[in-house]
Amino acid sequence: MQLLRPKFQFIFGLFSCKALNSSIKAIFSDKKMELSQVDVPTYKVILVGNSGVGKTSIVNIFAKIESTSNSPTIGACHYAVARNNVKLNIWDTAGQDQYRTVLPLYFRNASIAICVFDITSKASFSQMDMWLGLLGEHAPTTCKTVIVGNKADLEDKREVWQEDGQILVEKSNSLFYIETSTVKGQNIDELFDSIIKNSDLVPQPRQNSADLSGNGSGGIEQNNPHEDDNSSCC
Repeated sequence: MQLLRPKFQFIFGLFSCKALNSSIKAIFSDKKMELSQVDVPTYKVILVGNSGVGKTSIVNIFAKIESTSNSPTIGACHYAVARNNVKLNIWDTAGQDQYRTVLPLYFRNASIAICVFDITSKASFSQMDMWLGLLGEHAPTTCKTVIVGNKADLEDKREVWQEDGQILVEKSNSLFYIETSTVKGQNIDELFDSIIKNSDLVPQPRQNSADLSGNGSGGIEQNNPHEDDNSSCC
């Protein structure tokens, strides 16, 4: 049985759904895990929010992916991260209006949705009701939500206050509110660790491991964790 080496091991694959393709990147860290291990709880995590709020940067920091691209996500990108004896299938979705109608395809089997806004943009916060409504219509009823205010390092440009985030948590019955900074790496690990520790999350079903729901990954092993030639979404 082949084992992944500890720390960072990449698996790349390319899946397509209708007119959209999703680039697949998998990173396994912390402990050795068998590729075929089936007793590891797997949770599907989706990130939603307006374009430019920092969803991709949050995932890149958590998954320890080096990227210099500021291009918006097209469709969705999938990252599989093993951490603390669980596997997270993380889907970073596009925030542009033209992808709005196809995003519900990525909500299937979601365990939790991370709803991200920019604390320096009141407009991005105002759109949270729309994103939460979209999740309410298309995500499983068991899908939990968390609210994230990103760009916390830009305090002097703040337009949304922590109290606003807390009120939204109560209004939407979300699990918690947290502010992050991808510039400083603030609260990124704490965000995902808090998700992992939540006992109310419903794991993904194990069947259909190669479909759009992100139940698994396949592809070619890459030994260099910073070799990012195939990392763009298309």
